[in-house]
Amino acid sequence: MPSILLIGAGGFVGSAVREAAERRGVALRAASRRSTPPVDILHPETLDAAMHGIDTVVHAAGAAHVFRRTPAADDWLRRTNVDGTRNVVAAARRSGVGHVVLVSSVSVHGGDGEVYAESKRDAERVAVEEAGNTSLTILRLATVYGEGDRGNVVRLIRAVDRRRFVWIGRGDNRKSLIHRDDAAEAILAAALAGGRGGTFDVSAPPVTMREIVGAIAQALGRRVPRVGVSSRFAMINARLLAALTLRNPRAVALERTIAKWCRDEVHDAAEFYARFGFTPSVDLATGIAREAAWYRSRRD
Repeated sequence: MPSILLIGAGGFVGSAVREAAERRGVALRAASRRSTPPVDILHPETLDAAMHGIDTVVHAAGAAHVFRRTPAADDWLRRTNVDGTRNVVAAARRSGVGHVVLVSSVSVHGGDGEVYAESKRDAERVAVEEAGNTSLTILRLATVYGEGDRGNVVRLIRAVDRRRFVWIGRGDNRKSLIHRDDAAEAILAAALAGGRGGTFDVSAPPVTMREIVGAIAQALGRRVPRVGVSSRFAMINARLLAALTLRNPRAVALERTIAKWCRDEVHDAAEFYARFGFTPSVDLATGIAREAAWYRSRRD
């Protein structure tokens, strides 16, 4: 079994990997800015010592879920995701680490003009440039949800719970998601399989937005929301608002959010399943119920 260093062990995905390793009896070295000694991907001098004697590095640290765009927030995203990845992979190469597993995102397939998506694309690029003879496995995770989520799924749960949800479109468009526990098992599978390398999308089977909202309503004991507007009506008004406000950042963000909500975002993980013998185990209803229970425990 390889010796594994998990960077970003305190984050949403990283903590799930740590928990999965404990369940499976897999020993790993957990590193984060709060570990002892602290490891900060923006301070390369903290990385070299952490990688001593390590065979595989799992890089799960990164920046996400910035919902209010500012120049400072954009700069933080880029520095954390791009410069941080460069530092991690360069340190792994210097330390003679044989394999790096980079936790990336399916956002790299689209998201033109979105800083997060661009930062993840650039992170993958610099990882390839810095890897040298170190084997590199890139895992592009679909939207990860579950207990501890701070992203779009918990925002949707909150909207349904507070009866502020309004349908846009018919809800028959499909999305790829993956529960945090399945994401963690996938990352461990790649880390334990040896350094064959490659780039893979990682997702559970796609579901419709109507299925997602229905699962949320059931978990919360709410009725499925009925109020809605057509996607065409919503997009016309969002574009008009953006034009009238001279492309105000909030108006532009609203336009992008509506477009993202209405489109299909389906990613095929068959290659990853076949390579690593992986099958997701948490179905949508179970995963949403777990996140809804977590959300309510914090709300109460």
